[in-house]
Amino acid sequence: MASDMGLSYIVNEEAVPFLRLNPLFGETFRADFGQSRVVGVVKNFHFRSLHRKIGPMAIVWFDAWTSTAMIKASGTNIAGAVAHVRNVWREVNPQAPFSYTFMDETVGKLYAAETRLSRILKVFVILAVLLSCLGLFGLSS
Repeated sequence: MASDMGLSYIVNEEAVPFLRLNPLFGETFRADFGQSRVVGVVKNFHFRSLHRKIGPMAIVWFDAWTSTAMIKASGTNIAGAVAHVRNVWREVNPQAPFSYTFMDETVGKLYAAETRLSRILKVFVILAVLLSCLGLFGLSS
């Protein structure tokens, strides 16, 4: 709601014990922006690398911060979903340009370096096994 902007937070389950909150809605806590209130609790999800433990998180709405949105859509009509989101984006935040990426591409880019490293390690492991087999063959002959 418009009255909640900047003052109300949705927190994840990990943030409830971190902030020492009773998980009832409407509980207040001190934040950087003043006294704030919890309006919802969501299940924990990874919002950083999958290698890191899920930490406490608070979601807050500020008009100036509306440059990013994550939207879950079914895979049946991607073009229609993108067109609809584009129209809604123009209504909600006309000053910000609309651009989009798909989450699987974004996550793929995050772990591309690890994929390359695993391929390089496989090559070196194969070379090490071959060299050790050559050494064993040399010793036996």
